[in-house]
Amino acid sequence: MARSTQDAGLDTTTQARLSRDWSQEPAPKGMSMSDPRLAAILAQMRWVTRPERFVLVRLHPRERLVALQLLSRAGSDMVQFIAEPECLTMLLSERDWRELQPGFPNARIQRYYRMISYAADLPDGLIGFLAAVTQALAAAGIPILAVCSFARDHILVQEHAAPAALLVLEQLARDHTPAA
Repeated sequence: MARSTQDAGLDTTTQARLSRDWSQEPAPKGMSMSDPRLAAILAQMRWVTRPERFVLVRLHPRERLVALQLLSRAGSDMVQFIAEPECLTMLLSERDWRELQPGFPNARIQRYYRMISYAADLPDGLIGFLAAVTQALAAAGIPILAVCSFARDHILVQEHAAPAALLVLEQLARDHTPAA
């Protein structure tokens, strides 16, 4: 059963953005949306919001070994760790961060996020899936962070934006469902 924008307690500007049929929007310039599997996958989209709240943490590169050691003790089954020359980034549950935080007094933290995950593995080489999802969410004014794993895509949204993001994703699926 589809939820309405009024049910989510959204302002009228956001409601107007959500009511627009974003499936008719052209692909961004230079972006191919021609994967023959894409429309069927978008029509069958089922999204799951993970129950926990997430935080994004920035650490100094010299904290890499300590971070890896402490992350090995994380209790959540969803953790992401990215090492770059200029910083380390951890995505982890709020609960796990509370346990690890004393070890990182100088960490920069962004909170609170909700993770919305595509509920099935995506086929290899699929073109345009994340582009279609991010285009619809951007058009509705919802900022996201993309989190990609080997076979699934996830999006992080600020906690307050999660209900609106789910409405946009549900509408995207309906927009790609063939008429009966």
